[in-house]
Amino acid sequence: MVAHGLPRGLRNRPENGAATSGTRRRYRDVRYVGLGLVVELDGALVHPAERAWRDRWRDNELTIEGDRTLRYGWREVAGRPCAVAGQVGSGLRAAGWSGVPHPCGPGCAIA
Repeated sequence: MVAHGLPRGLRNRPENGAATSGTRRRYRDVRYVGLGLVVELDGALVHPAERAWRDRWRDNELTIEGDRTLRYGWREVAGRPCAVAGQVGSGLRAAGWSGVPHPCGPGCAIA
C-alpha cells in the first residue's frame, strides 16, 4: 500500500472487544486511526469458511461503533493488489483523508 502513497495504518494492535462479541480482546489487521476505517485481510488458514460468521459479526460491531470495514481475501491481495490499494484509497478519501493514491508503476490499476 505504501507503493501507492497510502498512509500507514496501525497493524494487529489489540483492542477491547465489544460486549456482544463474547471476546475481551480483538485484533484488527489495519486500522486507520482518526479516519474510522479498518481493513481486514482474510487468509484461508485463520479464516475458514465455517468461521466467517465471526468476521461478519465483528464487522457489524465496527459499524455500530461508527467505523467501516473493508475486507479482502488472499486472492484479491495477491492477484489484484493495485485495485485493492485503489479501493482502500477511495475508502480513506471518503473518510476525510486528503491524500491521493498514485500508481506504483506502469500498468497500475490506479492509473
